[in-house]
Amino acid sequence: MKSDISLHPSTRQRLEALLENPSHAYVFTGPRYLYKQHAAYAIALKLAGATSASHPNAMNITLVEPEEKAKSIKISQVKAIIDQLSRLSFDTTHYRVVIVRDAHKMTNDASNALLKVLEEPGDRIVFILVTDRAQNLLTTIRSRVQNVSFVPLMHEPKGVSGTTVLESFVASRPRLREVITDEMMQDYDKAASLVGDYIEPNITARFLAAKRVADAELTPIFIEILEDVLVARSVVQPYTEELAGVVRLQDRIHRNINARLCLEAFALEMGTVQ
Repeated sequence: MKSDISLHPSTRQRLEALLENPSHAYVFTGPRYLYKQHAAYAIALKLAGATSASHPNAMNITLVEPEEKAKSIKISQVKAIIDQLSRLSFDTTHYRVVIVRDAHKMTNDASNALLKVLEEPGDRIVFILVTDRAQNLLTTIRSRVQNVSFVPLMHEPKGVSGTTVLESFVASRPRLREVITDEMMQDYDKAASLVGDYIEPNITARFLAAKRVADAELTPIFIEILEDVLVARSVVQPYTEELAGVVRLQDRIHRNINARLCLEAFALEMGTVQ
């Protein structure tokens, strides 16, 4: 992997091991904007024996992603890939690679079609599922893929202050400062400070932080940063109940359920950050 990509050492080590001895299927998991898609394509190029996207072997890389209008991955898309893989002749020294972007957006039918392929993998075919909601994948799919966790550059989640949380969040996403305004960065700063309060074991402090987040309308940014903190302490356990709780929290917010009530409910569910 390119050294200029900001990756947690554990993630980089896992990707290097992948290249040395590829398995038939992986899921790249972790919060948004942590180079998961970028890394998936870089890995695919190496497995396919391509030096760049313009190299002839790059044709052996296939991207499956949600249809723009449907915003989901349909069974017809998965079946088309399966048919394509069955027809292609291939150089036995390299791999065919299928990248499934936003894999959690597969319909149930599409997921079950993919599951059948994962149960009987073809020779020198590698699937890379990319998602920030691994908990939404079928349990049977998760059991048949190897996990690669993309972890924020947050080395010490215990007792973090708002300042160190924000520094870690930005360090994991170097391009963030290039695409957001100074005013938006101030919102990230406020949200990070409130995350520091929200992870305190005192439930009163958590409830007060939830109120301040909701009142300041910082909920989406707050949840992104909170997820970083929880992921940073869950490197070895990618499907913890707390991370599943973050996904449920996001879903409730998206359904326009009262943000403060959602945050207070999650404050009760959440354990102590250690």
